[in-house]
Amino acid sequence: MAALVGALAAPSERERRDDLLEVGQRVTVGITSYDYNDLDASREAVLADALPSFELQFEQLLDGSGLSDALRSNEAVAAGEIAVGPMVASLEDHEARLFSVVEQQVKGKQTEPTTQRLRVEVTLVETPDGWRASNVEVT
Repeated sequence: MAALVGALAAPSERERRDDLLEVGQRVTVGITSYDYNDLDASREAVLADALPSFELQFEQLLDGSGLSDALRSNEAVAAGEIAVGPMVASLEDHEARLFSVVEQQVKGKQTEPTTQRLRVEVTLVETPDGWRASNVEVT
């Protein structure tokens, strides 16, 4: 009986924070990593942890702005690696903001390989299915 009660107990604050950081890390790396050969896999990696509202925003960015076509025509490949973070900027009852500093290496046929440092801020909302991205800003 005690095991059943433990299984039904809400996650501890530490577990909530660990889950939050794990999702934030996946979203951050996902949003800064892509491969023109398989943009669908890159898209799925980001959207696996997204709310429907962010999914719509992300789809509009990729397809509505022509970004997907530009990445394919330039044969662009990027790999993002978190250099600092993710760090919790704020944590409310069911919403959190995280930020990370990412080293992103980008290669394409029309440009020399470059490494850029990005600041990625992820806003997450806690749902019954866990933390989900509601917004991402990259500067």
